[in-house]
Amino acid sequence: MKTSAVLVLAVAFLALVHARVLDHDEMKNIHDDCQANPDTRIDESALRSGYNSPNMGPHTFCMISKSGLMTANGDIQKDILKDYIRKNSHHDVAKVDEIVNDCGKREGATPVEAAIALKNCLRKYEGPNTDTHNHHHHHHHQH
Repeated sequence: MKTSAVLVLAVAFLALVHARVLDHDEMKNIHDDCQANPDTRIDESALRSGYNSPNMGPHTFCMISKSGLMTANGDIQKDILKDYIRKNSHHDVAKVDEIVNDCGKREGATPVEAAIALKNCLRKYEGPNTDTHNHHHHHHHQH
């Protein structure tokens, strides 16, 4: 079951709303590609323990650029981003436009900074029902 845990992690870190534009296999292939390169490899055991891996920035950029949301020089592909958010969130059209206008502006001098800014911006719009890890909201039964 290790691979799916790693995948959920990669997806959660990307914070790409629901991360389902790319199907499970594509996402895994992108992750494996990024892990195969020592420059973009992250220490998954560190991440699982809640620590940041030194290559988190380059890894984030690797994942985002390979998924097509950003060009190699760090420019955001707004049309792809819009499509992405539309397919992977429950937001209405107006809200999707608002997110694209907010997050679609490049922030950061380097491609890595731009990727991290995009990830953090998208994370702001995640609702409580996105697939982050193990929330225990449903156990408030008093007997």
